Amino acid sequence: MGIEVLQTMHEQNIALDHAVEVVIFTDEEGARFSSGMLGSQAFIGKLTEPDLENSFDTYGISIADAMRQQGYKPEHVASAEVKPKEIKCYLELHIEQGKVLESQNIPVGLVTGMVGLRWLKIKLTGEAGHAGTTPMNFRKDPMACAAEIIQVIETLARNEQQTVATIGKLSVQPGGINVIPSEVEFTVDMRDLSDALLDELVEEIGKKARDISEQRGIIFDLQILDRSNGVTTIPSVNEAIAAAIRKNDIELVKLPSGAGHDAMNVAQITDIGMIFLRTKDGISHNPAEWADQADLAMGAEVLLDTFIELGKRCGI
Repeated sequence: MGIEVLQTMHEQNIALDHAVEVVIFTDEEGARFSSGMLGSQAFIGKLTEPDLENSFDTYGISIADAMRQQGYKPEHVASAEVKPKEIKCYLELHIEQGKVLESQNIPVGLVTGMVGLRWLKIKLTGEAGHAGTTPMNFRKDPMACAAEIIQVIETLARNEQQTVATIGKLSVQPGGINVIPSEVEFTVDMRDLSDALLDELVEEIGKKARDISEQRGIIFDLQILDRSNGVTTIPSVNEAIAAAIRKNDIELVKLPSGAGHDAMNVAQITDIGMIFLRTKDGISHNPAEWADQADLAMGAEVLLDTFIELGKRCGI
């Protein structure tokens, strides 16, 4: 869509006072290496060669090794950094991944901010045993311990207004149907607009989980895999987006993003704005993910008009 905007500006001889560039960031999701938005981390100078060498997937392959396998050179990661003074502002367009716009029959929305997130990994070590010959009161079962901790995490999230918590990965060793596990490892994804609240919840999870583990005779370990703070979009950029939305006869809907995006990183070095597109049934990261072609076209129009508005308002 960014390329389409540049093509249109070229065809219509639309000239701005500053250059407009399209950037494609790699690995926004972080599904393989449990650390998301790698491309934009490098872009703002927050990703180093040691980071690449010391982050591994479940098979023990580092980001650096994965890069080498594809012909890239991790030792050149610093060359991706862009200095703050080089960028006037940054715009990102993304599907909503939710149902707000669809529920209001609105194709395009204005994003007011993005939630912060904390990714945790909890490891519980107990004692393996025979499922039939080990009495319940003799067991040090990390799976039962995990179940109790997970319930605590869900309760903590439900007690807050906007917090969400997800247990996305769980590993059980040795994994036999008739064997009491020796080790359980699971991840926690927590999100909220309040970074202070997230930090409080992480501390509370650690305290309660450690207490539960000690009561059950389980060795407890908590690791913070990733931490990103919530950000708000910039009023001057939002005004340009809002004007572009109204220009296309769309009702203005403002909404926060519950998902993380590269804009969160870029916000550390320049002003940001973000546009959402309607998503069918709110589905994403799934073969059923869908945005209508007409909505995509409208999003491109809004993106183009936003650039033109920014040129008028911000000297871009």
